[in-house]
Amino acid sequence: MRTQTNIEINGKPGLLWGNLIVPAAGRSKITIKVVGNLLQTNIQSSYGLEKKDIQTRIQDIKSIEIASGPLAWLLVLGFFTLFFYGIGIIFIILYFFIRQRWLIIYTSTIHIILFYKKTQNVEEFRTILLKLAHQLNSQPLSKTQPPAPPRIPGKTTIQ
Repeated sequence: MRTQTNIEINGKPGLLWGNLIVPAAGRSKITIKVVGNLLQTNIQSSYGLEKKDIQTRIQDIKSIEIASGPLAWLLVLGFFTLFFYGIGIIFIILYFFIRQRWLIIYTSTIHIILFYKKTQNVEEFRTILLKLAHQLNSQPLSKTQPPAPPRIPGKTTIQ
């Protein structure tokens, strides 16, 4: 297995609109990498106007989803342009063939969404990240005994 500092994935950030997952507008970029026991997420909006740096404990990761689906805006555009010389039929056909792929990292407080185009090592990234989370969550607690409760004056303990 590689060292933890080399685990990194890049793409375009995503947003949740109700139950719909959409890529962020513009030329936004997202980088997710493992640094020690933290998942470091850097999001830069188009033209560098907004930057986010999110530090998430790997122990807080609940699950990681890899999914793909059609571009919903192609279907909408197809219906709106259907009556203009039948151009909408092209968009409706493209809706069934063009897919977008995304990865969602679920924690108890945040969902990190990354859209990717190239077939990256997304499966490997997910596997390594979940193994790290499992290792960090299953580390044994310290073997020191908890302190004994204070004695109440006048009470004797039964042996």
